[in-house]
Amino acid sequence: MALLIKVWGNTYLNPACVGKIEFTQKFNDDGDLRTSTTTVFDLTGQHSLLTATSEVSVDFSNSIPAHIDRDNFQHAQIVQSILNEKDAERWTQRVYA
Repeated sequence: MALLIKVWGNTYLNPACVGKIEFTQKFNDDGDLRTSTTTVFDLTGQHSLLTATSEVSVDFSNSIPAHIDRDNFQHAQIVQSILNEKDAERWTQRVYA
């Protein structure tokens, strides 16, 4: 039975077809911008089924903690949704004092 789950935006995958997941984070030369990439591969590990990339400011003088939390959450949800074979949870805004 083919089971499709929502993993990122409007992207759906069958968890039974996933072979491996890679997650990388890189910083720009100034160290104030982080690029996170989650790539989901098929069972052979050779073909990319999904590449999700996001950028977030990590310069704490002008970044908002919720933006960093949201970025971390979204990439973690790709992995969790595949492992748990259920749709990724939606981000809910956290309140900071």
